[in-house]
Amino acid sequence: MTGKVTAAPLTVTDADFGTVQAGKTVKQTVTVTNTGTTWALIEAALNNAGTPTDIALSDFDKVFGPGESKEITVTWTPTGSSHLTGALGTITFNDTWTPADYPRTATAKLTGSRAPTAPVDPVAPTDPVTPTEPVTPTGPLTPSEPGTSTDVAPVAPTSLVTPRGNGQPTTGTSPEAGLAKTGANISPATWLVPLALIAAGGSLITLRLISNRRARHDGH
Repeated sequence: MTGKVTAAPLTVTDADFGTVQAGKTVKQTVTVTNTGTTWALIEAALNNAGTPTDIALSDFDKVFGPGESKEITVTWTPTGSSHLTGALGTITFNDTWTPADYPRTATAKLTGSRAPTAPVDPVAPTDPVTPTEPVTPTGPLTPSEPGTSTDVAPVAPTSLVTPRGNGQPTTGTSPEAGLAKTGANISPATWLVPLALIAAGGSLITLRLISNRRARHDGH
């Protein structure tokens, strides 16, 4: 479909994107032709209609020779705020090399429709989970009977009776018990021998003293 030509010799085609799902990008082309016999420098101005329509125009060589045509890519990505149907906007092309009193301009119309968003089916509720039966608690363990202890009678310490000089017995612990702290292994017979020698030595000293007194008495 040929767009409106406001001043010959510049022409442009329109673009219809059809019905597009939201978020999907669709490309169309518009053809710009310089039908004159002189060179042209083309500038493009994009005009969106109403709410933003996410239309983009590709770059192109702006210098057109006499009778030259060029295709320019236009993309549209509809969003939730885009028009459902109708005009999306326009692209106006101007030749800046023409005199102001004789402008060379052409406008391409952009149309398209955004497909309505399909309703989302509700998710069926799942059946509730059947609760499990509670576990029966186990009873406390029965304490075992205490063991019977065996009574052991204490061992009485042994005593050793040793004679004194006056013949009276003296009760005491055994030499083995008394010397156990030193670690010596001394029998009772070995311990009693020095005591007998000490007693015998005392008797000899007594007899010597008596003999000395008698000698001094007889000599005067």
